[in-house]
Amino acid sequence: MGLRLGVERRCQRHGIEITKLYSNDRPLNAAVLRKAFGVIVVGRYRETGLEWLASNCRHLVFADFSPDSDEYDGVVNDFVHATLKLMDAFSAMDYRRIAFIGLSVRQGVVPDNETRCRPYLEWANKRGLFGRTLCLIGRNPEENCSARARNFVHRAKGPTAIFTTS
Repeated sequence: MGLRLGVERRCQRHGIEITKLYSNDRPLNAAVLRKAFGVIVVGRYRETGLEWLASNCRHLVFADFSPDSDEYDGVVNDFVHATLKLMDAFSAMDYRRIAFIGLSVRQGVVPDNETRCRPYLEWANKRGLFGRTLCLIGRNPEENCSARARNFVHRAKGPTAIFTTS
């Protein structure tokens, strides 16, 4: 939603008229797509519908999704690069006990399946700064990130900085 709202605000600032279409598993209106100068698809899109979509759009780009084909343009976050850049910034500010709070999408706590956790772990381990107690992975979105951060802060050897994915 943040990405969509950012695109909408930018279009408004530049006087670009927008029409929002939501697929929600219903077919999109091809006539509306063909009239548009360009279409920005925000979020995942089924691979089976890519050819149809491209055939009904003059200019098409995907945001937060990159189809497997080089025929389509897609813009995605580089979470690995962003994580490493953030960790270097923390280090430059002399933070050494850098905690990580993330979300595991699988059953059980498997920290490295979270996109930003793997580079965090590698960065911290390489510098000898990792401690198991500095990495908290929740198992469901209902777990409140700020509550977990407060638990960190109240520990005797709490972190000097907290990196959270939410």
